Amino acid sequence: MKNPLAVDPSAKVELQVDALRKKIAAAEAAGVSPETLQSARFVYWAGISWKNPVITVCFWNGSTELQNFVMKTAKVWSDNSRVTFSYQTDGQNNICQNAQSADIRVSLNDEDQRDLYVNQEESRKGDWSYLGDIPLPDYLVTLNLPDVVRDMTIDPTWTHHAIRHEFGHALGLMHEHQRSLCDGWFNVEAIAENQGWTVDFAKSQVGSFPDSDLAGAQPLVPTRLVFPSPSCDAGEPKCTPCFQLESLRPVGA
Repeated sequence: MKNPLAVDPSAKVELQVDALRKKIAAAEAAGVSPETLQSARFVYWAGISWKNPVITVCFWNGSTELQNFVMKTAKVWSDNSRVTFSYQTDGQNNICQNAQSADIRVSLNDEDQRDLYVNQEESRKGDWSYLGDIPLPDYLVTLNLPDVVRDMTIDPTWTHHAIRHEFGHALGLMHEHQRSLCDGWFNVEAIAENQGWTVDFAKSQVGSFPDSDLAGAQPLVPTRLVFPSPSCDAGEPKCTPCFQLESLRPVGA
């Protein structure tokens, strides 16, 4: 069996994104407003953007091979921007020791017996990341990717996306559908019930933020945090990039 760490689903992902880019161009040609199309672009929380382009990363757990796989996948951000992820010292991967070990502190194993999730035990499960340059002196884990080990075997394409997605959040990027233009496009109560979330948590994931808190940015890499609707090229009156492709799994935290 082929080593799942060697699987590179980039081609499949990039083909999907290339198709999406063509749909956006077609939507523009069909008369979809620039404001609507803009909401399909990356947005970030202006107040928490990183001031230093060199962002340090350490790992609490996971094999060296797995850590390298994660960073190779996340490297697409630094390949297409001025940001650099510094995760090695003298050729060795940085191992977290405390909350001051690095800017981004990654856990790849939610069954780690150490008390890594102090003050955030409810966040042990699932893939997630804190946003941008928020001071987090009381939290040991700032980016959680425990599903990578399982999903890289059964769904390598999704794993590829999930790693980029969470590192995008770590850079300060928000979900595109959290711009005010997308307000009202989501049934928050239904999403909360479907995902097993509280309504307040669902609002934090799909609810909109004031545009004054957000800043628009051109896409840095060919994988968006949320994908626009394939119906946009039809020029429909309610065409919106706030929806995702039906063929892709819902974006999580």
